[in-house]
Amino acid sequence: MKRLLLATLLVFASSLSHASFQIGQVFIGHCNGTVDVYDPTSGALMQTLNAALPGQDSTYVCTYGMTFDGAGNVYVTTADPYIKAVVKFDNNGNQLGTFGSGYTEVGGILHDQAGNFYVGQFTGPILKFSPTGILLDSYTPAHDSTGAWPGETDIALAADQKTCCTVHGGAKSRATTLQPRLRVQTILTSATTLTLEPLHL
Repeated sequence: MKRLLLATLLVFASSLSHASFQIGQVFIGHCNGTVDVYDPTSGALMQTLNAALPGQDSTYVCTYGMTFDGAGNVYVTTADPYIKAVVKFDNNGNQLGTFGSGYTEVGGILHDQAGNFYVGQFTGPILKFSPTGILLDSYTPAHDSTGAWPGETDIALAADQKTCCTVHGGAKSRATTLQPRLRVQTILTSATTLTLEPLHL
């Protein structure tokens, strides 16, 4: 089944006054190594970004999460069977290479007001990176009583810059359909701790 990811550019207009990307444009990632950029009014395709890295077969590259920094640069989490990466683009859509490292299976990505980035993973901890891609910390999600796996497919940071909402899949057996669950955990961004007990909404 083809996997799609939908994201909308949510940065201040003053940050993009010189950029080709505009507020409201819709970015859709595909499992063919591309991200399509659409006009929100007409629905017209404006641009296609190539998220495949040099040497990768784009046929097997899936895009999962996206975020944008204050300069309008785009960060896309990608994976093929061998390479898991965050690919960075400038605000004109030119690929600038990878951001950060040490991923096991990338999922969602976001950044806080200080410019630090958080990458959720299907397997493995949430990773925190500096604005330049240096690994600063990691947060291991708590297991819950349903038998769900600890990996986080999507993450979001609340306005308080400390509360991390995570969505993950879980199954009690391989035959059971994966069910999304929303969990709220607190990341103390000035420390190295994560509240391990999830709140189920």
